[in-house]
Amino acid sequence: MPNHLLNPLNFNRILIVTQRYLGDTLLTTALIHSLRVAYPLATIDVLLPKANSGILQGNPDINELLFFPEKPSKFEFLTFLKSIYHQYDLAISLQNSDRTSLCAILAAKRSMGFVDVPLRKSWWKKLLFSAYLIPTETHTVLENLRFCQLLYIPAISSLIAPQSLQSKQVANISCAYAVLHVMPQWRFKQWHQNGWLEVIEFLHQHNLQIVLSGGPTAEEMAFVKQLAALASAPVINLAGVLSIPELSEVIRQSTVFIGPDTGITHLASATGTPCIALFGPTNPEIWAPWPYDYQTDINPFHKKGSQTIANVYLLQDQTDRSCIPCQNEGCLKHRHSHSECLDHLSVQLVLDTLNVLLQSDRRL
Repeated sequence: MPNHLLNPLNFNRILIVTQRYLGDTLLTTALIHSLRVAYPLATIDVLLPKANSGILQGNPDINELLFFPEKPSKFEFLTFLKSIYHQYDLAISLQNSDRTSLCAILAAKRSMGFVDVPLRKSWWKKLLFSAYLIPTETHTVLENLRFCQLLYIPAISSLIAPQSLQSKQVANISCAYAVLHVMPQWRFKQWHQNGWLEVIEFLHQHNLQIVLSGGPTAEEMAFVKQLAALASAPVINLAGVLSIPELSEVIRQSTVFIGPDTGITHLASATGTPCIALFGPTNPEIWAPWPYDYQTDINPFHKKGSQTIANVYLLQDQTDRSCIPCQNEGCLKHRHSHSECLDHLSVQLVLDTLNVLLQSDRRL
């Protein structure tokens, strides 16, 4: 429970502070959109890592993106804090880290954020935040929207995908196509290569061009290049080629997207494209892709089991594996670990889901 609620106020300058990964950043856009609707004349800025800025590009609800200094010295960080000191009427920290909390508290006359449990470790946040929330086990979109209750404003659970002019890559694809994002940032979220090869062959037999996407890291590009070389059907390899907004447009115009638990899968869901999400150790209740235009305060996903909500087809290993989802970084509990639940995620389950989806021949 919050320590107290803020009275209804009209804020002229608002700052959102977030410092997590790409997909987490996209999930903040529902709260940002709610703030824009409630305060249409306000300036709304976002403070975030520069590497995540592409996911907010062209967002009409945002005035300016500010960036955390990269690996700053203590003096550089203090200088940065001084530059944002009381520049805003309201600041909201969307993580319970000390760094984001401190930025929000110093940036605005009124601030809100999450506090750690046990609360004795967060005494200074409880003291300095105008209002605070204790984290709960619910979907991140709904978790962020809890701040709307403190502000007495309506919560709107719509994500805003990055905007771009039509990608030149779309113009070069003359037939219906599927986008496969085959390589997540971390190994423990990765599906097996043989599964991807069978999916490529299945899509080719159904007259879909295959487009492979991937990040710009050497490891991701090498994996995608190897998969393209092994594929029995021709593919278009766009790994490391597109900006996030350009990739958003490519996905938006595709027939179907398939990807693991990664930021690009969150992006795909937000475009409205039918999206097959391959989940392993991660808890869908908290981190599943948010279904397109899903407008309710009820969590769309359960913790366990393959599920379909709107345009999201979330698939889990269907063997009797009691540890799913364990919320660990793979079976060896580090980012470069394998995950047995993904190693055993059935290819046939993915193909059956694709078959149902393609037969419907419409966007859900």
